Amino acid sequence: MKCFYHKADLDGISSAAYVNMMYPNCELIGVDYGEDYSKILGSIDIDERVWVVDFTFEPIKIMQSIAKKGDLFWFDHHLSSIEYAKELKASFQGSIGKADNKQSTIALLYDYFKIGRYSTPNLPTIEMISLFDTWQWKEHQNADLIHAFNVGAMNILSLDPEDRAKWRSLFQHPIGVEGLDLIQQCIKTGYILIEYLKQNNEQNMSHSSFNFKYKQYQFLCLNTALKGSLQFESKWNPEIHDAMIAFYYLNNKWRYSMYTDKPNVDILKIATYFGGG
Repeated sequence: MKCFYHKADLDGISSAAYVNMMYPNCELIGVDYGEDYSKILGSIDIDERVWVVDFTFEPIKIMQSIAKKGDLFWFDHHLSSIEYAKELKASFQGSIGKADNKQSTIALLYDYFKIGRYSTPNLPTIEMISLFDTWQWKEHQNADLIHAFNVGAMNILSLDPEDRAKWRSLFQHPIGVEGLDLIQQCIKTGYILIEYLKQNNEQNMSHSSFNFKYKQYQFLCLNTALKGSLQFESKWNPEIHDAMIAFYYLNNKWRYSMYTDKPNVDILKIATYFGGG
């Protein structure tokens, strides 16, 4: 059994940890967009169960190959996955998010395994990860705390989704003292990192950002390999900008990530037009 997960953010990493907690013998393999998947996909055995969480292999024919070769369990909440699921000419199990994007992948997994009930007070870890990853945290009454937890957790938890004991303390129902202590540690670390990142992001935006207009859309652009929309905060103006682009050059390819919180801006359509998704 294998689990391919998005290694670039906490939702993907925590989702892999959740699958690993349920299936301790599952091999975890971190992937990111733009990589060469040929060797990884060649390692899949006939009829092997394959989990793909917080990620969609592109082009969609790769997902079709996995589904036909093995037993595909696919969990992803991104709008692109919803469109790709309509094109998938093969059966799979799992859960693809809805257009309102109210649940991240870890929340979809939690619902699937039916351990407790999503967003109960007893599972703050899953709620905080999901709210942050789906852009809902800014309107939450504990926005600063949610922000700090996610930033701190990426520093403390992200290196090893196979650390079953640590993740189990965060996922158990109800959460115990060990899990609460770990959450507090993430939050404390997060507040320190946020202040550092804020200063660093402001400096990067001052030196390396620019505006770019494509058709009717105004983009705020930044030449950086770092991912995440928060690095744009110091210059983001919703009255001027429609979306954000972080871009960099690696292995003879330009790579980019696009972000927006405006429902009327279809960045998936724009990315697909230029060969992404």
